[in-house]
Amino acid sequence: MRFTISQRFFFDAAHTLKRHIEVEGSRRIHGHTYHAEVWLAGERDPATGMVIDLGLLRRRLDDNAKSVAVQNRFIGEQEDEKKRVNARFDEERVRLKQLWSGDTATTAR
Repeated sequence: MRFTISQRFFFDAAHTLKRHIEVEGSRRIHGHTYHAEVWLAGERDPATGMVIDLGLLRRRLDDNAKSVAVQNRFIGEQEDEKKRVNARFDEERVRLKQLWSGDTATTAR
């Protein structure tokens, strides 16, 4: 006999928006609470009498949430590094433009 079980859970997420209108309000961090439900279907395990142990399902959902958090931190760090590299590139571009234009007075140190 096939059984279907479900587990409801909630999680919170925060973000800002990158928009050209309402710029100040969009930069404020704001969040949402999400409601989700996971459904599993399968045969009952003769040894346990369960399709899956709900404690195990909750643990897997929690592990997944932690993995997503780690990935999001990594992405954020990459964005910071990209900004740093772009700023350095812009500084070098200005310096090279001055050198190529022959404007040595502004490039002397």
